[in-house]
Formats: sequence, structure tokens, C-alpha cells
Amino acid sequence: MTREREELVECINQGMVKVIFRKIDGTERTMMCTRCFDYIPPDHRPIGGRETRKNNPALEYVYDLEKEDWRCFVYENVIEWSSKQSKDGKEFTITELKGETNGT
Repeated sequence: MTREREELVECINQGMVKVIFRKIDGTERTMMCTRCFDYIPPDHRPIGGRETRKNNPALEYVYDLEKEDWRCFVYENVIEWSSKQSKDGKEFTITELKGETNGT
């Protein structure tokens, strides 16, 4: 797993992330997603506390906060993502364009 993907996965696991990606049919989609149980309703959480459909390493399985259901995307098709994070009481946004990282 690349460092960039590891950073995205960490943000998805810890909070809400906006991901813009190209779908298999070629259309572009924006999704607000997470794997952090703080944002997932109890009746939508995976049994055993973890998402178990991780059989394809090219895919990221996430909870879509707008559709209120589990979805997946191909990491290689990610165009851009951003996440609001908090560190030492200060909030900052991570935005990554394929190959670039900009913290503001």
C-alpha cells in the first residue's frame, strides 16, 4: 500500500472524508464517507465491529454518509480527497490531488 493510500485510509478510519473519484462507468462521483463508528448508525455497523468484505485489495469499502449505506471505490480512480482533522486542538484540512498533498 502506498503512503498516499495509507494516509487516506487513516483519515477514513478516524473521521469523515470527501472523496472524488471516477466510477467504473467513467462518470465522476463525490462521496462523503467514513469507517469511524462515531458517524455510522449502530444498525449499519458490521457484525463483529469491522467491515468484512475486504476481498479485493483494489477497493476501499466505506460508509457513504449521504446514501446511508456501505459503498466502495477503486483507489486508483481517486481524483482528489479531503478530510477535516483535529490535532492538538487545532482543526486543519488535508487535501490530496493524485500525487500531491496540501495541508492548510
